[in-house]
Amino acid sequence: SMVEGVSINYATSSYENHAWNFIKINGNYYFTDVTWDDAGEPDSSEKIHYTYYNCTSDFMNKDHKIKDTYEYPVPETPSCTATEENYYIKNNAVLESFDAVKIANCAVKKGETYICKFLYLGDENLNAWLQSNFSSIRVALNANIRHASITTVGNEYTITFS
Repeated sequence: SMVEGVSINYATSSYENHAWNFIKINGNYYFTDVTWDDAGEPDSSEKIHYTYYNCTSDFMNKDHKIKDTYEYPVPETPSCTATEENYYIKNNAVLESFDAVKIANCAVKKGETYICKFLYLGDENLNAWLQSNFSSIRVALNANIRHASITTVGNEYTITFS
């Protein structure tokens, strides 16, 4: 089912009218916002994000607020507390600290490029860590990589190694 409300765009500090979904998987409810996970780059899997894919109510409430009233009947919004189907948890891609092996384990190889997507819960600076640990990443990936580019959306990190 769909819910409507406002979401807070922290880049512009503005509120936006918006809609997102709650879904039921294996008896548990989750929020999913495909709009905020779509970077608008067609045919580019590197630009697809999973930050708002099967999230808890607590997570969504950080920047999404559900409307109090509707002009049409809607089902009661459930409390979404399960985490089993969250993209990052299900793919073992939640990192509390940077580690070359853990980052390499999140990698998907596409040609000569490796794309690593993970949710980072720590406070270490990734750029500084990469500069100090690039050779460790190269060993963990078993690849002759020379460059890294980083994209972040909230706590979601995408590192592209080439």
